[in-house]
Amino acid sequence: MRSVVVSLSLALTLSSSLAAQDSTKTPRFALAAGPSWDFLLTGVRVRAEHHLIRDRWFGVRLEAGGLWTPTQYFERNLFGDVRGVPSYWGWGQAVDFRVGAAAMLSPLPRGRFSPYVIGSLAAVQRWWSGVTYARRSSNDPVQPVAGSSTRGEVVGGVGLGIQARFGGRAFRLELRREGVQQDLTLGTALRF
Repeated sequence: MRSVVVSLSLALTLSSSLAAQDSTKTPRFALAAGPSWDFLLTGVRVRAEHHLIRDRWFGVRLEAGGLWTPTQYFERNLFGDVRGVPSYWGWGQAVDFRVGAAAMLSPLPRGRFSPYVIGSLAAVQRWWSGVTYARRSSNDPVQPVAGSSTRGEVVGGVGLGIQARFGGRAFRLELRREGVQQDLTLGTALRF
């Protein structure tokens, strides 16, 4: 009888300590949002994340999200015209939708502050609408181009991030670059 009581109390003690360890794990689902920009437009990136492997030195997550930019003016000087007249300018708006995966490497996966590097691969569908004006050289007349376009592609990205844990919640600040697109997102885990 004594061995049963000892075994039962040992099992209860171990199960409560295991439950306490699980409560420090980051939940599987997270949301992130923040500014996104490229050489022409600035907008807002929103992303939902599902962590397949978490709280280890190597993590994997699935991601789905999108980008929206309001209609805005842009200009670029491509060939250094000294008169200050841009060689490329116009108005535009962009939207994209993406689905992909990301892998993270972190030296301190369960620490209060945990830096990490991230690599991602995503299928992206982009839509763009606007009008642009361009000159081929500083003395050429302006050539307007109006319209919209859509494009699908697979893009890879790299970035840096830091995860911080406060009061049982995990927050992630991430800077990521995919081609000319750069994102700075702040995300937090969702508890269901």
